[in-house]
Amino acid sequence: MTPKDVILIALGNLWRMKLRSSLTICGVIIGIAALVSMLSFGAGMQKNIAGTFKSFDLFNTLQILPVAPGEDAKLDSLPDKKLDDAAIAEILKIPGVKSVYPEVTFPVKVEFGDKSTNTSAQALPVIETELSVFKDLSAGRFFLSDSAEEVVLQQSLLKKLGVVKPDSIIGMKITLVSAKFDFGSALNSLMLGRELNPLVEVRRELTVCGVTQLNMHPEGMTWKQLILPAKTAQSIERVNFSNPLDLLSQLSSDEQKGYPYLNVRAISTDRFDAVRDSIDALGYHTFSFIDSFEQIKKSFLIFDAVLGVVGFIALVVASLGIVNTMVTSILERYREIGILKSLGAEDRHIRNLFLVESATIGFLGSVFGLAFGWVITRIGSMIATYFMLKEGAPVMELFDLPWWLITGALIFGVGVSLLAGLYPAIRATKVEPVKALRHD
Repeated sequence: MTPKDVILIALGNLWRMKLRSSLTICGVIIGIAALVSMLSFGAGMQKNIAGTFKSFDLFNTLQILPVAPGEDAKLDSLPDKKLDDAAIAEILKIPGVKSVYPEVTFPVKVEFGDKSTNTSAQALPVIETELSVFKDLSAGRFFLSDSAEEVVLQQSLLKKLGVVKPDSIIGMKITLVSAKFDFGSALNSLMLGRELNPLVEVRRELTVCGVTQLNMHPEGMTWKQLILPAKTAQSIERVNFSNPLDLLSQLSSDEQKGYPYLNVRAISTDRFDAVRDSIDALGYHTFSFIDSFEQIKKSFLIFDAVLGVVGFIALVVASLGIVNTMVTSILERYREIGILKSLGAEDRHIRNLFLVESATIGFLGSVFGLAFGWVITRIGSMIATYFMLKEGAPVMELFDLPWWLITGALIFGVGVSLLAGLYPAIRATKVEPVKALRHD
């Protein structure tokens, strides 16, 4: 028998058992669809995280912390060098460093018309707005310089200010109200017997230049609702404490308080390791987002394995159906197998005949299973998008169907089907022609 004869006979047998073959193929379809839809969700989440890291250029970014990651902020663990302006100047001299800026956030009250709300402001140097994630704004643009009298607002803040359309606030003035410590005011309060209030309001009027939906930053950090140019934020008078203990610490110390941490961006990924090694050599404690991303990838391997088990179980159940179909086929075609052997068919021809039938079931089931799995992901994506829009969250695609998943599903489906058909194929080769010809 030629390979062509084996294939034609195998396909003819499957066509002759249309109902049984269809039910067996349906089992494979369900198994592959479950496997693909589950792994597609995992692939989609990984793609979103990788895309976020890339859009923020985090593969080239590290943070300098006041203490080593995982250590408690004890006095004996503090480094000799504070994270201050001198540290920024020192790090900027390292070859391969593109930008260094501190993490600066502070509470403010925002006034717009007759509306006001309390929120947090965040300083950002204009060089960071070159990142792709800052290119797509809901309205307007980002500030053009570090000293611009402009501000970018989160879309979530507009609701508190009574603004419905982001475009309507572009070019409008808002007032930032911060608080500063005034010893004179405190002294006057004590002398006049009034309630002690050492804080006075500082008002600053800025122009809204842009509105963004940039809510979440990788690693769980949240972007503040109001983003200021770095030098503009520096020029705003404000208190630099979050509780009374911080205030007492500042009043009792003549030393300048350092920044919470510094963000450092390398020119390119190729220069990143050299930059990190140079900063470590200076005695600073660094945290690399690349290391964090590697940990996330390891977590996703476990996540994908758990998801894949569900599809694998369904596919194993389908493979039992293939075994049942093939074994039943042997009993029904006992005489046919004897005739083929008596006409000169060898054991390998009979074995290949059943393996081709199993592979065909696996291939058809995998192809239609991929299509069914894709339909499931589209339905899931539409449902997820609906709830994202309803909650006002940024819309993202939760599912992804990469080529490795498509190819892997096809190979896996056919491979499992071949394994399922191996036992019936071997059993078919053991049929004796004489007994088979006498079989009714």
